[in-house]
Amino acid sequence: MPEIHLRESSSFTSSPHKKPPPDSSKITVPFSYTSSNDGTDENLLVLLHGLGDTHIPFTKLGRSFNLPQTATLALRAPEQIPFLYEQAYQWYTSFDPLGDLIERPNPTSALDLLSSVFDHLIDGEEA
Repeated sequence: MPEIHLRESSSFTSSPHKKPPPDSSKITVPFSYTSSNDGTDENLLVLLHGLGDTHIPFTKLGRSFNLPQTATLALRAPEQIPFLYEQAYQWYTSFDPLGDLIERPNPTSALDLLSSVFDHLIDGEEA
């Protein structure tokens, strides 16, 4: 009967791979970051809320998915919606000074913000 010899692979690591969380000094809007439950953050699920919401329910939603090897990042939009007493945010100006919905709003500021967030997340992984 042949003998079987087992040896530990040098490429195997017993500790889970944790990527660093986003740096709050590099992301200019409030956010919630949650590491994966299994301690391995190979993936990142980015959650964005809609008009008039905040990142808080999406933080809870991301946690409830319980995705393996996946951290979650919920971002809050930068602009508070005017004329409302509750916490309601927008990614770009969506209402005119009288409170009417702008028919064709300009999303450039939101795209610039998201571009800088993704640049930070990508550059942060290389370090």
